[in-house]
Amino acid sequence: MRQPTYNFKNLRSPWAFVLVATLTITCLSQTASAQSGSRGMMEDDNELKLTGQFQLEQDTRQGYLVLMAKIPEGSYIYSLTQKGNPPPSKIEIATSEAFQVSGTFKPELQPTVLEIDPDFGGRTEKHKKSLRFFIPLQLAENTNIDDLTIRLRFNGQVCSSEGTCMPINDKIIEAKFSGYFPRVAEQIESSRTVGR
Repeated sequence: MRQPTYNFKNLRSPWAFVLVATLTITCLSQTASAQSGSRGMMEDDNELKLTGQFQLEQDTRQGYLVLMAKIPEGSYIYSLTQKGNPPPSKIEIATSEAFQVSGTFKPELQPTVLEIDPDFGGRTEKHKKSLRFFIPLQLAENTNIDDLTIRLRFNGQVCSSEGTCMPINDKIIEAKFSGYFPRVAEQIESSRTVGR
Protein backbone atom coordinates (compact mmCIF):
# COMPACT_ATOMS: atom_id res chain seq x y z
CA MET A 1 0.00 0.00 0.00
CA ARG A 2 1.38 3.45 -0.93
CA GLN A 3 2.40 5.47 2.09
CA PRO A 4 1.10 9.06 2.27
CA THR A 5 3.64 11.84 1.96
CA TYR A 6 3.72 15.12 3.82
CA ASN A 7 5.15 18.50 2.95
CA PHE A 8 6.19 20.55 5.95
CA LYS A 9 8.24 23.19 4.17
CA ASN A 10 5.26 25.56 4.12
CA LEU A 11 4.34 25.07 7.77
CA ARG A 12 4.77 28.34 9.60
CA SER A 13 6.14 28.87 13.08
CA PRO A 14 3.99 27.27 15.80
CA TRP A 15 3.64 30.70 17.38
CA ALA A 16 2.11 32.04 14.16
CA PHE A 17 -0.49 29.32 14.44
CA VAL A 18 -1.12 30.28 18.06
CA LEU A 19 -1.86 33.86 17.01
CA VAL A 20 -4.23 32.92 14.20
CA ALA A 21 -5.79 30.09 16.19
CA THR A 22 -6.55 32.28 19.17
CA LEU A 23 -8.50 34.74 17.02
CA THR A 24 -10.32 32.02 15.07
CA ILE A 25 -11.17 29.75 17.98
CA THR A 26 -12.53 32.70 19.97
CA CYS A 27 -15.06 33.48 17.25
CA LEU A 28 -16.12 29.86 16.83
CA SER A 29 -16.32 29.31 20.58
CA GLN A 30 -18.73 32.23 20.90
CA THR A 31 -20.91 30.69 18.20
CA ALA A 32 -20.85 27.30 19.87
CA SER A 33 -21.74 28.83 23.23
CA ALA A 34 -24.72 30.58 21.72
CA GLN A 35 -25.94 27.33 20.20
CA SER A 36 -25.51 25.31 23.37
CA GLY A 37 -28.28 27.17 25.22
CA SER A 38 -29.16 26.09 28.72
CA ARG A 39 -27.31 22.77 28.34
CA GLY A 40 -24.02 24.45 29.18
CA MET A 41 -25.47 25.93 32.38
CA MET A 42 -26.05 22.43 33.73
CA GLU A 43 -22.35 21.49 33.61
CA ASP A 44 -20.27 21.26 36.79
CA ASP A 45 -18.06 24.36 36.90
CA ASN A 46 -15.80 22.83 39.55
CA GLU A 47 -14.24 20.24 37.22
CA LEU A 48 -11.42 20.55 34.71
CA LYS A 49 -12.95 20.32 31.25
CA LEU A 50 -10.83 19.19 28.31
CA THR A 51 -12.05 19.42 24.71
CA GLY A 52 -10.33 19.19 21.35
CA GLN A 53 -10.75 20.23 17.73
CA PHE A 54 -8.70 20.93 14.62
CA GLN A 55 -8.91 23.63 11.98
CA LEU A 56 -7.34 24.08 8.57
CA GLU A 57 -6.07 27.10 6.72
CA GLN A 58 -8.43 27.97 3.85
CA ASP A 59 -7.75 26.01 0.65
CA THR A 60 -4.97 23.93 2.25
CA ARG A 61 -4.61 20.70 4.20
CA GLN A 62 -2.54 22.24 6.97
CA GLY A 63 -3.63 23.97 10.12
CA TYR A 64 -3.51 23.22 13.80
CA LEU A 65 -4.79 20.81 16.42
CA VAL A 66 -5.98 22.41 19.66
CA LEU A 67 -6.67 21.14 23.15
CA MET A 68 -8.81 23.47 25.25
CA ALA A 69 -8.52 23.32 29.05
CA LYS A 70 -11.24 25.02 31.08
CA ILE A 71 -9.71 25.38 34.53
CA PRO A 72 -12.07 26.00 37.46
CA GLU A 73 -11.64 29.28 39.33
CA GLY A 74 -9.15 28.91 42.15
CA SER A 75 -7.54 25.82 40.59
CA TYR A 76 -4.52 25.16 38.38
CA ILE A 77 -2.72 22.56 36.31
CA TYR A 78 1.01 22.17 35.86
CA SER A 79 2.60 23.23 32.58
CA LEU A 80 3.84 20.93 29.85
CA THR A 81 7.39 22.13 30.59
CA GLN A 82 7.31 21.62 34.36
CA LYS A 83 10.51 19.88 35.51
CA GLY A 84 10.96 17.31 38.26
CA ASN A 85 8.39 17.03 41.04
CA PRO A 86 5.50 17.64 40.72
CA PRO A 87 5.43 16.10 37.21
CA PRO A 88 4.28 18.09 34.17
CA SER A 89 0.98 17.77 32.38
CA LYS A 90 1.30 15.62 29.26
CA ILE A 91 -0.63 15.60 25.98
CA GLU A 92 -0.17 12.64 23.65
CA ILE A 93 -1.59 12.18 20.17
CA ALA A 94 -2.60 8.79 18.75
CA THR A 95 -0.57 8.19 15.58
CA SER A 96 -2.30 7.79 12.24
CA GLU A 97 -1.44 7.78 8.53
CA ALA A 98 -4.24 10.31 8.06
CA PHE A 99 -2.23 13.21 9.50
CA GLN A 100 1.06 14.32 10.97
CA VAL A 101 1.98 16.96 13.52
CA SER A 102 5.09 19.13 13.73
CA GLY A 103 6.83 20.17 16.92
CA THR A 104 5.16 20.19 20.32
CA PHE A 105 2.05 21.70 21.86
CA LYS A 106 2.38 25.40 22.69
CA PRO A 107 0.18 27.21 25.24
CA GLU A 108 -1.50 30.47 24.32
CA LEU A 109 -0.75 31.75 27.84
CA GLN A 110 2.57 31.38 29.63
CA PRO A 111 2.42 29.65 33.02
CA THR A 112 2.86 31.38 36.36
CA VAL A 113 6.39 30.55 37.53
CA LEU A 114 7.61 30.24 41.12
CA GLU A 115 11.36 29.79 41.29
CA ILE A 116 11.11 28.47 44.86
CA ASP A 117 7.70 26.95 45.52
CA PRO A 118 7.22 26.71 49.31
CA ASP A 119 5.38 23.40 48.95
CA PHE A 120 8.10 21.68 46.91
CA GLY A 121 11.25 23.70 47.48
CA GLY A 122 11.89 24.09 43.76
CA ARG A 123 10.61 25.71 40.58
CA THR A 124 6.97 25.18 39.56
CA GLU A 125 5.03 26.29 36.48
CA LYS A 126 1.26 26.55 36.86
CA HIS A 127 -1.59 27.44 34.52
CA LYS A 128 -4.22 29.16 36.64
CA LYS A 129 -6.51 30.35 33.85
CA SER A 130 -8.37 28.51 31.13
CA LEU A 131 -6.28 28.25 27.99
CA ARG A 132 -5.64 26.42 24.73
CA PHE A 133 -2.67 24.39 23.54
CA PHE A 134 -1.81 24.39 19.81
CA ILE A 135 0.30 22.20 17.56
CA PRO A 136 0.76 22.50 13.75
CA LEU A 137 -1.06 19.82 11.79
CA GLN A 138 -0.96 18.56 8.22
CA LEU A 139 -3.39 16.08 6.72
CA ALA A 140 -2.58 13.40 4.16
CA GLU A 141 -3.97 14.07 0.67
CA ASN A 142 -6.49 11.23 0.86
CA THR A 143 -7.83 12.10 4.33
CA ASN A 144 -11.54 12.90 4.56
CA ILE A 145 -11.65 15.75 7.06
CA ASP A 146 -15.30 15.21 7.99
CA ASP A 147 -14.66 11.59 8.95
CA LEU A 148 -11.40 12.19 10.79
CA THR A 149 -11.28 12.01 14.59
CA ILE A 150 -7.95 12.68 16.27
CA ARG A 151 -7.57 11.10 19.69
CA LEU A 152 -5.63 12.91 22.39
CA ARG A 153 -4.59 11.56 25.80
CA PHE A 154 -4.10 13.88 28.77
CA ASN A 155 -2.23 13.00 31.96
CA GLY A 156 -1.71 15.37 34.86
CA GLN A 157 -3.53 16.75 37.85
CA VAL A 158 -5.79 19.63 38.73
CA CYS A 159 -5.06 21.25 42.07
CA SER A 160 -6.93 23.72 44.27
CA SER A 161 -5.43 26.77 45.94
CA GLU A 162 -5.81 24.88 49.25
CA GLY A 163 -3.28 22.32 48.01
CA THR A 164 -5.53 19.34 47.27
CA CYS A 165 -4.91 17.67 43.90
CA MET A 166 -7.00 15.33 41.77
CA PRO A 167 -5.03 13.11 39.36
CA ILE A 168 -6.18 12.88 35.76
CA ASN A 169 -5.01 9.60 34.27
CA ASP A 170 -5.26 8.72 30.58
CA LYS A 171 -8.12 11.11 29.87
CA ILE A 172 -9.15 10.61 26.21
CA ILE A 173 -10.23 13.65 24.20
CA GLU A 174 -11.57 13.37 20.66
CA ALA A 175 -10.87 16.23 18.27
CA LYS A 176 -12.91 16.70 15.09
CA PHE A 177 -12.81 19.24 12.27
CA SER A 178 -14.37 22.56 13.29
CA GLY A 179 -13.81 24.79 10.26
CA TYR A 180 -11.39 26.80 8.14
CA PHE A 181 -9.52 29.99 8.97
CA PRO A 182 -8.26 32.60 6.46
CA ARG A 183 -4.74 32.39 5.13
CA VAL A 184 -2.23 34.19 7.34
CA ALA A 185 -1.21 36.53 4.50
CA GLU A 186 -4.86 37.49 3.94
CA GLN A 187 -5.31 38.30 7.62
CA ILE A 188 -2.20 40.49 7.64
CA GLU A 189 -3.38 42.36 4.53
CA SER A 190 -6.85 42.77 6.06
CA SER A 191 -5.35 44.27 9.24
CA ARG A 192 -3.28 46.69 7.18
CA THR A 193 -6.39 47.82 5.29
CA VAL A 194 -8.28 48.45 8.52
CA GLY A 195 -5.35 50.44 9.90
CA ARG A 196 -5.27 52.85 6.95
